Amino acid sequence: MKIVKLKAVALLYITSLSINAQSSTEWKVVKSKNNIQISYRWVTSKEEKSAREMKTVFILDANISSIINQVNDASNLKKWSKTIDKCSVELHSPSQWETYTLYKLPWPLKSKDLVTKSELIETDTYSIIKTISYPNSKPSVKNCNRIYSYSDEWKLIPLFDNKTKVVIKSISYDKVTFPRALTDPIIQNKMIASIKLLKKQLLAL
Repeated sequence: MKIVKLKAVALLYITSLSINAQSSTEWKVVKSKNNIQISYRWVTSKEEKSAREMKTVFILDANISSIINQVNDASNLKKWSKTIDKCSVELHSPSQWETYTLYKLPWPLKSKDLVTKSELIETDTYSIIKTISYPNSKPSVKNCNRIYSYSDEWKLIPLFDNKTKVVIKSISYDKVTFPRALTDPIIQNKMIASIKLLKKQLLAL
């Protein structure tokens, strides 16, 4: 009964990932470097809001539990994420946590912060970390723009020889304030640099 209940909850949660999406375009690969592939697609919500969803695919030499510990532990997170200035994680349970992140971005981009809540869902063939914005959970910070509409998903697929395939999808419906021609290279390079550090950190365990 417990397994059936877990699968039902997982199915409900996974279905909720796309509940606000009305339509989407095909994925288009824009960058592939160091065995890390980055793609985008356009998504339109039921409220007729359009945004680009980003997908990053790569393989880590680590098991799923080790990877999760790099995501829900603030001291680990700060070591490999290139955009984080400060962060804190409140673990509510092994499968649920809340994260506050302050991003320090290069000029002309402005510093931003983000409050999220995350849930770990485990199935027989893969695990998913689903994260959604939780902006009113923490007080606003002076001279810092809060990200209000954000969600991401880490899909962790176990492979052979203790390897794990990681598929990260992220999207925000917040208004874009700078041209994508300016921000895309920054975001992509920071992502690739972060994943390289994550790989290095996991290999050192």
